[in-house]
Amino acid sequence: MGDPCNGADDDCDGTTDEDGDSLCGQVEGACQQGIARCVDGLVGVCEGAIDPIPEACNGVDDDCDASTDEGVDGQPLACPLPGAVGRCDAGAICTFEDCQPGFIDVDRDLLNGCERGCAPLDEARRFDPLDALPDIRMAVQGGAEALVYLQPNAERSAPVLVTDNGARNVGAADLDVRTVDVTPTVGAGWIVMTAGLDGAGGPRVNWYVRAFDGEALFDDGIALGDVRTIAMAQHAPSSRCAMVMVDGEDDATGRLSVVVQHQELPRELPKIVVVIEPDGARVSVRPVIAGTTNGFVVAYATVAPVGVVVLYLDLDGNVVRRLPIETAAVATDLAFGREGRAGLLAARLGANTLIQPVPLADPPEELVAPSINGGLNARDLDVISTEQGFMLTFLNPVGAIRGRLIDGEGGYAAPTFSPLGDAEPQRVVQTLFATGTGGRASFAWSADNQGQRITLTCQ
Repeated sequence: MGDPCNGADDDCDGTTDEDGDSLCGQVEGACQQGIARCVDGLVGVCEGAIDPIPEACNGVDDDCDASTDEGVDGQPLACPLPGAVGRCDAGAICTFEDCQPGFIDVDRDLLNGCERGCAPLDEARRFDPLDALPDIRMAVQGGAEALVYLQPNAERSAPVLVTDNGARNVGAADLDVRTVDVTPTVGAGWIVMTAGLDGAGGPRVNWYVRAFDGEALFDDGIALGDVRTIAMAQHAPSSRCAMVMVDGEDDATGRLSVVVQHQELPRELPKIVVVIEPDGARVSVRPVIAGTTNGFVVAYATVAPVGVVVLYLDLDGNVVRRLPIETAAVATDLAFGREGRAGLLAARLGANTLIQPVPLADPPEELVAPSINGGLNARDLDVISTEQGFMLTFLNPVGAIRGRLIDGEGGYAAPTFSPLGDAEPQRVVQTLFATGTGGRASFAWSADNQGQRITLTCQ
């Protein structure tokens, strides 16, 4: 009868549980049995067995069910490829099937999957404009994010600041704001800058310092020209913020001004340091600005003469070097991205896009020749840096959010694709803004009276 594991001498031979150890586990496929040892009349855990694991594309019955490399319900087994979905074929070969949403195959080598693209860090978050937004701007610092947009209210437009702590109105209720921007401050949070009309109809520029959660820290402003568009950037090492403005009613009178202010507010009111284009150069569209090693770089488009100008400024806003770029058409949109000491300028020239590398260290004597890329009828251009380079983001003619990777020479590295993947809005997008460095990108858009934003990692 033997002597099973029960603490008794069942075969009456003076020894207890000598037949108590037993085999355990499965024997099918890659599985192997182990031994469950009998200790003090109790069966112990199974030792030395190889248990079933999820099926992999390797020609082995990993899950020990008498089938090899099978999927669920008789479907082919999906197998991992970087940024892609693969199918396990006969011979344990993982065959490329499709890119994952938000990714694209750049080198056309299916064996290494889809090596570039974006993946969401969270779900799209909603904010609620009443109408198609005339302006959306965003800023990021570390893991914090701020979004500011103009909320049309009756005959006026008021700025709204959205942080991770919710949405707050910014500024007095009687202001009519026509343009807005936001940039991080050093350690404090955010600076929101607006330009428009005060309650009496006079031109006014205001700035609002806010904590990371949107709490008010300091407000001020000055009567200043007829500003129609602004842009801001910080120079973190010096705790300075530069604001570049275009004043004038239209392209026929547009001129460029620069204001530099210390970010540790409150301080004295900012002053115009330099008026860059005072003589009818006719500056068009919103300029772009970024911090450099020793100051700031500004790029702006002109109507007369037609072209784009890159300016290197010192920390007081004085012009160090002026580098004009001749263009065949008037630029109708500008965008700028940065990563470390490398900057990239994009300008929309009709159906073409100019891509210009811009060094962010010492000002060069001249810029390298730009690339002119055709076949991109786009608007709302932005440039973000990814883990492997730069990406141009934009709205296509039907209002869909698209991306185009830029290679090291300023050309398109791959076809147009959807960087938002499954988060791509299913409605026509009216306004888009994207920003990001170091592979972390933030997108915000408005579509059918609804605003959304999302954060992604981009390779």
